[in-house]
Amino acid sequence: MTPSSQALNSPAIPGRFTRRIPEVLEQLFILREPWLSENRGVSVGKSNFSELIQAIPDYGSQSQVLRALANHFPKNAHFWNHLGRHYMYAMEDYSQAEECLIKATTLDPENAIHYHTLGMVYRLETKRRLSRLRSQSESLESAQEQVSDWVDKAETCFAKSREHDPESEYGYIAHIQLLVETVEGLFRISGHSSTSDFWRQPSHVVQWCADLLAHAEDFLDRVKSLQAHRTKISAHTLECQSLVEEAYGRYGDTISTLNALLRRDDIRHHWVRRHIANAYLSSKRHSWSALSDEELSLIRGHMERNLDEDPTNIHDLRRWFSASRRLRDFDALDAIARLENWARREEAVEPHFYLYSLHFIRWLEELSDNHQIVRDHEKECEKLAGSYGRTFPREWLALEPPWCPLLESSELGPVVGYQLSTRQEKELRHVKGRIVQIRSFQAGYIRTGPFRVFFVPGSRFIKGRDEETWVTMCIGFSYEGLRAYNLERFKMTT
Repeated sequence: MTPSSQALNSPAIPGRFTRRIPEVLEQLFILREPWLSENRGVSVGKSNFSELIQAIPDYGSQSQVLRALANHFPKNAHFWNHLGRHYMYAMEDYSQAEECLIKATTLDPENAIHYHTLGMVYRLETKRRLSRLRSQSESLESAQEQVSDWVDKAETCFAKSREHDPESEYGYIAHIQLLVETVEGLFRISGHSSTSDFWRQPSHVVQWCADLLAHAEDFLDRVKSLQAHRTKISAHTLECQSLVEEAYGRYGDTISTLNALLRRDDIRHHWVRRHIANAYLSSKRHSWSALSDEELSLIRGHMERNLDEDPTNIHDLRRWFSASRRLRDFDALDAIARLENWARREEAVEPHFYLYSLHFIRWLEELSDNHQIVRDHEKECEKLAGSYGRTFPREWLALEPPWCPLLESSELGPVVGYQLSTRQEKELRHVKGRIVQIRSFQAGYIRTGPFRVFFVPGSRFIKGRDEETWVTMCIGFSYEGLRAYNLERFKMTT
């Protein structure tokens, strides 16, 4: 028994514990210091355990200390979490790790960290089982049966983690890794020499793998959207994007194989069409603007056929809208109808965001005078949005294309403060408005038609002096409503 665990197990200690003792013990045994880059001295991650735990020379003694902490403080969820982490990472005892983490989630059911760590237990157990099944030359169907429950458990935990901390990237990153690792593991078990050969087999297992990749694509889209306000996408997100792209193998071979499957009458085609659409997008490093009109039209057509069969599939609807809005024959009313159906089916911020954006554009172009519908969807969008990144524009009012003048923030590039660069401003449309309120240096409102647009006055526009001033502005669409950038004064003539 280590001196640390002896001290914790001493019968004289409990009577001397105060409220501060658990906090001190957390700092000593739980808190982890970030790793520093040797070249730049910047944080690049965290070690699995505290420095004091890592100073104990063997895993068994480390486990004794963490077990003693959990036993002495059985209602402290963090002690159970770190004991479970130790069982998972150091001892590779996933059964014990699961038991500890379930206890942590029970004690602290609102904490995303515990669900995330429990999800990691199930993710690593899935990897371990896939590796063992491959060495045993297990059949593909049997392997899928033996890991599917573990994948489901991990997915449930990562979903819970996002529910309690929707702005953190980790609940998305780990989920993407789980899905791609499962697909890769089953591909290795299949014995095929190439990914295209794997996708050529229209079994229920291959279809399941295609569905997993589609879900991974959705989570990748969502985590990139979360980070749209950053100057850079996180390294974790870029690594996940590479993992997803690698799962398709050689794109030309994979797409050719999938097109051949569409000519077969003995299989259902919905997953094949979805997989083709995702393969095209992945081949362009997930950049919609890099796709040709022919490729966009093909994606739209495949997604329309899928939506005819199942209009409730959100993944297909997202892909349909992203492709359709970039094509010259885009039908805004069709898009609005599909988005309204989505909004009625579930409480999600995304359909309301695009509904208020599209209705605002229709008002601006004098195609509709229904400004109340813009406000209604804007209000619902603000209600459903999380707190993180809600003020940063996800889309911008652009000059092109004229049939749907929206430009994704990822395509415009990072914006520093409230000032667009000259290059960025040239891509955006300028709208006239009148300053109606200046609350402070940080908050003011401009009226354009019946709408209020938020702006940051800074030192250029002064309360008590510049109300009623006419300006031109670029407009961004955020989850919190319309935002104005690059204001310029001008004289309004009658």
